[in-house]
Amino acid sequence: PPVKPPSEPPRIPSGAVPPPRPMAPPRMPQAAREVSEREPSGPLPTGAPPRRPGPVAVPAPPPTAASTSPSAMRPAVPEPIRKPTSQREGARAQSEGSLAAPVPRGGRPIDIQRAVFDRLSEMMDLRRVELSRLGDEEFWEKAENTICDIVETMEAAGSIPKSIDQDALIKDVLNEALGLGPLEDMLADSEVTQILVVRADQIYVERGGRIVASERSFSSERALLRVIERMLSRRPDDRGAPIGEGRLADGSRFVAMLPPVAVRGPCVGIRKPHREAATLDGLVGREVLSKSMAEFLELALRARRNIVVSGGVGAGQPQLLGALGRALPPDERVVSIEDVSTLDLSREHWVALEAHPPQVGVRELLHGALRLRPDRLVVGDVRGAEALELVQAMATGSDGTLVGMHGSSPRETLSRLETLMEVGGHSLPTQVARSLITQAVSLVVQMVRLPDGARRVSHIAELTGLADGGFELNDVFAWKADGTGPDGVRGRFLASGFVPKFCEDLSRRGVQINQAIFKE
Repeated sequence: PPVKPPSEPPRIPSGAVPPPRPMAPPRMPQAAREVSEREPSGPLPTGAPPRRPGPVAVPAPPPTAASTSPSAMRPAVPEPIRKPTSQREGARAQSEGSLAAPVPRGGRPIDIQRAVFDRLSEMMDLRRVELSRLGDEEFWEKAENTICDIVETMEAAGSIPKSIDQDALIKDVLNEALGLGPLEDMLADSEVTQILVVRADQIYVERGGRIVASERSFSSERALLRVIERMLSRRPDDRGAPIGEGRLADGSRFVAMLPPVAVRGPCVGIRKPHREAATLDGLVGREVLSKSMAEFLELALRARRNIVVSGGVGAGQPQLLGALGRALPPDERVVSIEDVSTLDLSREHWVALEAHPPQVGVRELLHGALRLRPDRLVVGDVRGAEALELVQAMATGSDGTLVGMHGSSPRETLSRLETLMEVGGHSLPTQVARSLITQAVSLVVQMVRLPDGARRVSHIAELTGLADGGFELNDVFAWKADGTGPDGVRGRFLASGFVPKFCEDLSRRGVQINQAIFKE
């Protein structure tokens, strides 16, 4: 028959069903697409905006002037892949004939998702899929086409209510089958700072310092277990262990616990990195510390004082440690040491080292870092036998070292450092250990997390020596709470009036010091 002009749309006979139009494939999560690109010991990537897989080959009409214009060639809103009817009959027949379990009629969206996921697992035998195929776009396309067939079969049987968003259903099943499930969207959400999976049907997220329940969940405990296996799959030492930890491609740190350690079922904790590198001025703007505190800490860095940044879990000490590292002089050589790399010092001459236990720990990295001729050392978290070597290095020439630790107060932090120095079989007398700490540490900066989720620098104290067998500390600055209001905990930063000894040394060397910062 003759071809009608392009301006006249094709007519469809009354009662006939129009053939499905080709649509652009949805975004493929970065987490699974990059699994095959990682090194054998690397972490599982996730979070970054993915590139799209190639479009499905579909017969196209002859090009016209309208169809070749730039606006017409721009892809439309992403929608799930819909294969032409001729290519789907075989797959649909397979899905209809290989599923013996009945399809639930109506029900919750999570029940529908579980039914689709179970059918996909049977048809593609996901348990035997090699990890290298999780980064194959063709495999993702095949899995998505299979999900589309299953959804259409269930829709024809009346098992999917009209209120169910089929595009979202297909995306959720695909992410759960080959990606990180509902965690994909949470990792991409810039407002979420932490993800806490209590069990498969219970997930919490932290937003603005507050932990709230999420509406998302895994379809089953089996699906959660498979996601955890992907997160730990490239760490041979974690296979078969009930506890595993690591880092995702976006820098997020995670820990996963499995039964029998996790009594109520598998659980996961993910802490996302800060998207923007913190600076001292930025922390002042967020009222983490005062302008006088920031000016004083810059003086301490200039005087090459050894600083310990301490705080409880979630108090924000890694963020302040990174801000101090970025405030170091740009011409200095900095070497950082971490058990899991999270610091972003944003500088040119920076060597970042990360531990890989059990072969290489923080202690071994410290030995190697001292031979790399660092101007400054930045140690992310001291928690083991490396404490003695670190204190000895700080006391014998490694001036200007920045150290992160966990502790509830400056005095308790120093006591914990003393205890860690005895880890590893070191029979060090108490008085000797305290004397070494006094020679090594100049300042302790204490971070706290308030009940409303805000972070504050609660103390900046100078270690001046030993008194009555204990550490003698003098507060230079402190934060004092004044009560609770509708906007959270109220308080103010105060200067004690105490001027540290190193400030006097700087004055004698001709450095101008604003004495007003030490007045209340």
